[in-house]
Amino acid sequence: KKPSFVHNNNLPTTVVWIEEAEDGFVDEDENLEKGEVCLKVLKAFANPGGRFLSAGALVKRPSSSVCDAWIADALPEDDSQAIVGPNLVFKGARQILDALFLFHLQQNNNSDDETSIIGALQTFVLQCG
Repeated sequence: KKPSFVHNNNLPTTVVWIEEAEDGFVDEDENLEKGEVCLKVLKAFANPGGRFLSAGALVKRPSSSVCDAWIADALPEDDSQAIVGPNLVFKGARQILDALFLFHLQQNNNSDDETSIIGALQTFVLQCG
């Protein structure tokens, strides 16, 4: 006889979402090199309590069409946030990366020309910190 598995619908579901980061989250003097331009900054959170998981930014290099997508884990503000596991952090980072990549593709979609799509792919670089 095969064991039966019971699905418990009473377990809380963890939801991960992303939001635009507040103004000044990426400090131009401290976080950017000379000539870099920050195009988009996002943060990922999870319930309960809107725990901050990770952040990411799309940064255009100086005098170039290349954009770096920077992704980093959030540092826990207190012991209650240290409980967040790596799977949740990864989920948040993945959502941020997806959103930054889509934003980059939309910014570089000048036409239906195949070369513009290839160019957009070639100018997106993932950085982890």
